[in-house]
Amino acid sequence: MITKISPTCKNLLVEEMLVQANLAIEAYSRLHEMLAHPETQKKREVWAFVQSALTHTAMISKFMKPSNKSQLSAERASSLKKLLKVEEDSPVFSRNARNNVEHLDERIDLWIETGGTKMLECVFDSRQDYDFLNRPSSDKRSWFTKRVYLIADDTFLSAGRSGVEEINMKLLMDEVRRIKQVAECFLKEASTIRRIYP
Repeated sequence: MITKISPTCKNLLVEEMLVQANLAIEAYSRLHEMLAHPETQKKREVWAFVQSALTHTAMISKFMKPSNKSQLSAERASSLKKLLKVEEDSPVFSRNARNNVEHLDERIDLWIETGGTKMLECVFDSRQDYDFLNRPSSDKRSWFTKRVYLIADDTFLSAGRSGVEEINMKLLMDEVRRIKQVAECFLKEASTIRRIYP
């Protein structure tokens, strides 16, 4: 059974991390373009860019924190974390970010279980706006937070089993950009070594 990852395979893995990082960064950039204008920040396309940024970030996470516990996946994860200098407390390992992508169906089920009324999908300028709208009402039912973006906090909110989960998108994307830079440096160095030692 293969447990050691060759230099060529390491290069391929780092290249894939770079692809995922670039796609996440592009989606995040497009998201901010939409949020910058009142006429576009309320369009549903906002959620496509949020989801895309989170999906590609989740792929980075899965490569370095795999669900599969095989010897090869453990070696791959260990190699990538070391090569890309990713610490265990990295924002890319946040379960909130990964769960949002992988368990969207369960979040909708949760809404149905709680009565299937008052669903919130909105962009707010600030947390105060969200808190005001989401204050407890006389019928004791608060809004179910399907998707909410707080522009001032650069934060995405969505309901989970244990309450509303928050993802600080700026913090998450800063880490994705750092991973991208490390990946680019690694691949440039690997390319130089190949040219010197064919």
